[in-house]
Amino acid sequence: ESWASQGRRRWRSASISSSLPAAAVNWWSHKVFSKTTFLSHHYFMSYVAYLVVVMTLTAIVVYLCEGNVRFSDAAYLSVSAGTMAGLSSFDFTQTKLSTQIAIWLHTILCSPMLLTLVPPALRRRSFFFQMRFERRRDSPVGRALSSGDLEVVEYAALGKLSRYVVGYWVGCQLVGWLLLWAFQANRSGPHTGLWSACWPSLFLATSAFHNCGLSVYAVAFDGTSTAVRVGEMTVIALLILLGNSCFPIALRMLLQAARWRRRGGLGGDPALDLLLEDPRRCYTHLFPGYATLWLSLVTVGLFLMQVVALIVAESEHFKETYSPELRYESIVFHSISARTAGIPICDLSQLSPAAVFALSLAMWISISPVVVATRSTMKPQLRQPDYDMSGGHLEQAPDFTQMKRQLEAFMNENCILLAFLFFGILHSEQDTFAPTHFHWIVFEFCSSWGTVGLSMGPKAYSFSGDWSLRAQVYLMLVMFLGRLRGLPQSIDPSVSLYHVGTTPPTPRPRARTTSEMRTFASATAAAS
Repeated sequence: ESWASQGRRRWRSASISSSLPAAAVNWWSHKVFSKTTFLSHHYFMSYVAYLVVVMTLTAIVVYLCEGNVRFSDAAYLSVSAGTMAGLSSFDFTQTKLSTQIAIWLHTILCSPMLLTLVPPALRRRSFFFQMRFERRRDSPVGRALSSGDLEVVEYAALGKLSRYVVGYWVGCQLVGWLLLWAFQANRSGPHTGLWSACWPSLFLATSAFHNCGLSVYAVAFDGTSTAVRVGEMTVIALLILLGNSCFPIALRMLLQAARWRRRGGLGGDPALDLLLEDPRRCYTHLFPGYATLWLSLVTVGLFLMQVVALIVAESEHFKETYSPELRYESIVFHSISARTAGIPICDLSQLSPAAVFALSLAMWISISPVVVATRSTMKPQLRQPDYDMSGGHLEQAPDFTQMKRQLEAFMNENCILLAFLFFGILHSEQDTFAPTHFHWIVFEFCSSWGTVGLSMGPKAYSFSGDWSLRAQVYLMLVMFLGRLRGLPQSIDPSVSLYHVGTTPPTPRPRARTTSEMRTFASATAAAS
């Protein structure tokens, strides 16, 4: 059987599944409390509560491990690492190994990429429970499932999606770690040598991929050969891109390559077809083709604008600081790092006001293109009544007007609250830093809102480490708001649970083909 006939057969079974009588009872209706439905109905609050609990526990662990830091400093580091901001109120490179391991695990537990898999996992779990429930009550849907007449393609698609994302998450960090380990072992300075470089390179690979910005050693290249410098900066820059801005682009390319491979082999895969033709049905960070192309163009455009701005504003500074071989490589690295990761390789306090403004603007924009693509491609309804055999109507039509509206709304989001928090920081520091270092405070504020982690402080820790406790609390709130701004809107169907047995919204009528009518009639007769 060819892949085309296999695909048509499975698409028909998916069409039948939506046309069979809906279950009168949901699988959770007999339960007093269901964790799955609770999380689906309170996704945003559950997300916030999870982050707060993990950050609190990590702060306690860091406080107990270090022993010589205040709990407020431990909490500041925990919030900064959990929000992927990467600011620290003390020198993180001098912390104990136990503290570094705690922050490394904390970064993984708060991983934005892994947490985006929670809604698909919950929906797949609900699919499984509903199918099991239908079989046990011997309903028409359950009999169709048991006989093999009904195949739930979306259930398979959600499982395949989770495997691809987890494999991507592990693979990028593993390859990045091995490459950084090789470069770190051959560079000059501390943490060199084969075994000494193992842990620092692993921590840096995880930090760069999650755009956290923390490192157990200062990422500087004094006395290091040019090849090692360029190689290390290139690997870090690629990890930064693959872990954030380019993740939806890379994921769609992986799925597209897998579909081409299957079509050239034994047969097609309806699960891959569903993921690529109706991506927002399954995942918040998998976009239609036009939105992925838009995100690619915007990402490249913002990068080129940052490169040009730094060349114009800081060409003399980079010329004095770096050799000709590293001059433009450093500019490219800062242009990539400034938007999301915040891993500096030079003293930012020496930059000109024009360069500071360019970096502040890049940090304020941060992940906005990805969020705009997520919100503008949101589907008004998750379940559709049936599938065309060609799958043509599944691909969303380009809607750049919606993207423009979402961009305007996103850039104005939380403006009033941010203004009050910025005022509170200035008021708290009015007798210390506000009169003399106003633009440094603006830079730190933009870095926190974009969860970037760059700081203009000349010391080994962030400039905000010398602020008062009240100002640091205000800045922690800014970091937390910056982390939450990447979440999908609460009405986004990708974080709602629909499954076999749930009555779908009333669709617009569509004429069935003769073959579809025959298939449907046969399935109905077999089910009865």
